[in-house]
Order: sequence, then C-alpha cells, then structure tokens
Amino acid sequence: MRRWTVSILGLLVVLHSAGYGATNLRITLRPVDTTHYSARPWIMKGDSSRIQTRLDWLYDEPGFRPPRERAKVECANNRIIVTVSDTSGAARVEYLTSSQGRVSFRLVAADSLAADVMDSADNWVRRHPTGGLDSLNGVMWYRWSSLLVSDRDYPMAGKTLAGIDTLVFGDWRPMFGSLDTRRNDTSRTLYLVARQADMSNARRNLFEHAEVHRSRGTRPPSAPPMPEETQPFFVHLWLTHDTLFGFDPVKKLAQVTSAHIRRRLAMTMDSFVLSAPMIQDTISNGFFAVPTNDTLGIHARDLATVLLGGPLFTPLVVERVERVRVD
Repeated sequence: MRRWTVSILGLLVVLHSAGYGATNLRITLRPVDTTHYSARPWIMKGDSSRIQTRLDWLYDEPGFRPPRERAKVECANNRIIVTVSDTSGAARVEYLTSSQGRVSFRLVAADSLAADVMDSADNWVRRHPTGGLDSLNGVMWYRWSSLLVSDRDYPMAGKTLAGIDTLVFGDWRPMFGSLDTRRNDTSRTLYLVARQADMSNARRNLFEHAEVHRSRGTRPPSAPPMPEETQPFFVHLWLTHDTLFGFDPVKKLAQVTSAHIRRRLAMTMDSFVLSAPMIQDTISNGFFAVPTNDTLGIHARDLATVLLGGPLFTPLVVERVERVRVD
C-alpha cells in the first residue's frame, strides 16, 4: 500500500511539473475613469507597457522564485489583464500593477498655521455633521506635535476631510501619511501640504536612480546595539537632470530647500505622504530618502520599482482577482 501511495504522489509531482493541474493568477484592472481609455487608447497601451516593465523587474530580483514564464499584460474592453504563473508573490504583483505612482514634492504648513486651518475644519464639521461625525476632535489627537488618526477611524476621517469645502483649506490640502505600525496604536499622521506642487512626475519621470538600504540610525553610545534585521529599510532616490520639464529637477530641489530652511518638505505618492523631513540645509545633489516600516525589504523594493519606473497615466483599481487553471 505504501508503494502505491508513493507512486501516486510521484505521478502528481510529474504532472504538476508538466503543467497539469497548475493555476495562473489573473488580475483584472479597470481605470477609475473609463473615458480616458475609450477616448485615447494609446494611454492604455502606455500603462500596460509600464506595468509589464515593473513585473519584469520583480522577476529579475535576486532571490525571487522564478516563474514558469514571464508575466503577460493584455488590453481588452478598457481593461488591463495581468496573468502570472508564479502565485507566491500575489500580493506584490497586485501592488505593482495597481499603484499609479504619481509623485509630487510639496511644502508642509507650519504648525501654527496647520492648527488654525484644522480649527476651521472642525468648525465646518460641527455645522455640517456627516457620517455620524460631529467633531474632528473625536478622531484626531496630538502627539509630539503631530496630528494623528487611528487606523480604525482613518476611513471616516479621510472621507470627512475630503468632503469639506476647499475654501476652508485655502492654499493647503490635507493628506495622510502611510500606516505607522511601529506603535501599539497603529495610526496615520495628517499633514497639511501646499495645494500647488513644487515638482511632479505627472508629465515625465523625476528619478534616474533608486536604491534600497537598511536604516543606519544614530544611537547613544550607552544604548545596546540593535540587531540589523530589526532595522527598517529606506528607499534612496536621486532626481534626474532632465530639462524637458522646463527646469532641472536637481536645481529646482536645491532652490526650494534653500528658500525654506527649517520647513518640512513632503514627498507624496497617490494621495499619501511618503516622507516629510525637516529641511536642515540646501539639498544640492538631488538626493531624497523615503523611510518605510518595512524590516524585510520587500515593500521597500516594490516602492522603489514603482518610483523608478514612472507613473501610470490613469489611476487603476483592481476589479477582479482569480486563479485560472492552466490547460
């Protein structure tokens, strides 16, 4: 009986390696506004080409289990359909295909101004209660000069702020940072950033090089050293000198940072703030670092891929994810 069992298992392994019983992962993406693809089909082709490039870079990554065949990106009925045979990285494939990657650099409002604007926003909510929320004070709190919102309340707070009249915010707009998982109370920081961006990759790619490295944070001499595997990763970025923007991005960053010492400069992507460091000195070499909560390096590498590959023309949402049996 044992011999028959071993033989059957061996047959299954052979059949699986030959392709029988295998499954592919198929992700269907649709544009938020379908008129973009209907009126200008070249936009859909451009987006599918950039998605293909992102996935090719993923499969070339050292240590990533190679698939049986390369990812296939197709266009049909105002949809982009991505088919991959390696399902071990399904979450990464979904992130790389659905992230638009629209980046901008924006100044952050000073603390005193931000407090006044948020007071005005709270007064607006009190006059126009929505979704059961009658005051922003119920979902936001200050910690270390940062305005925080718990991840539990983030959807309600984000929807409420998006519904507030833009006249309340004036030249500023509220944007949240990425989820901070380093604390017990997982939360997001709320930033007020300039409505007018200093630089953006809406027309061309801003970056010519990207690297991923672990943090090398300074610690007091008396503090015990932290294991390297617990250090989060940073995405290091270098701006391009491409003057087809109408300006040199490296020189533009130097001008902005020189004129706003001791102010915060936010780098945003797809309506989220990736990083908002305090400007300590003029940044003349076009270098910018984005911290992450990632201690494995997977999300940091995917973020670098999205940033370096350039943005998609149109924001996409995942319409359907399915596993398809291979014939």
